[in-house]
Amino acid sequence: MFPQLSTFLGLENQLTLPPPGTCIAVCDQERQPVPRPQGSFIQLHLLTLFLRAKHPCVFFSLTDNYTHLRVIAAKCGFGLQSYADSGQLKHLSGMTVADPIPTEGAADVSVSHSALPHPGAVLKDLALSLSEIRIKFPEKAPCVVVEDLSVLLDLGWDVHELFAMMRSLRSLVSDGTLVFYSTSAEDCESEEAVLSSFLFHFADWFLETSGLRSGSSSTIDGQLNIRIRNTTRPGVSVKTCHYKVQERRIQFFAPGTSSGIL
Repeated sequence: MFPQLSTFLGLENQLTLPPPGTCIAVCDQERQPVPRPQGSFIQLHLLTLFLRAKHPCVFFSLTDNYTHLRVIAAKCGFGLQSYADSGQLKHLSGMTVADPIPTEGAADVSVSHSALPHPGAVLKDLALSLSEIRIKFPEKAPCVVVEDLSVLLDLGWDVHELFAMMRSLRSLVSDGTLVFYSTSAEDCESEEAVLSSFLFHFADWFLETSGLRSGSSSTIDGQLNIRIRNTTRPGVSVKTCHYKVQERRIQFFAPGTSSGIL
């Protein structure tokens, strides 16, 4: 969907995919007063790469971002709905998983804001969806996108409970690609920051979007920090690029090449 992004990620072209077994973390680093960088375009780009390559995909959403991504994809000429209709793309809403846990003081667990999705139920639903798409598309390894992990912290999950769920999910998708999306506050002591730190060490690819350190710019919306750990030999690739979100595309720049921040 965004050829320039594939180039910065080290993918040769739109048909090149991350190696099987890759765990990718996409993290939005919020720095006030710079607006939220909205790095969800990265997960959309990765999702479309796998769909074009005929890989089955599961999109597990804990927000209403799936609808937004579907609209953005349509503007860019990519119809997610057609893949959903064919069964190649399966969308799961995290707020409708079975066996909710009532929050403290909640009287009615049928109300969505008074119930928490149980970790076991989350894994059960994801495992069931994976099993279904593996049967339907046995020749291709799956891609699973989970967003937004920080929502589970806001809903009351213990951070270590979340880590355990992520490890179990990685085992379930060991032959495919796993993409986690989260947001992180600037407060280094917050649970979101702890989650971001865990993802930094847990994932093979750590892709962090943030506002410009120098402040806002009319021609740049933010910067993307890329850290890719080589899974076949020792070594880490680190690079940074700037980006500008436009109506039907996203423009990427090497640092220092945009006139807005020279």
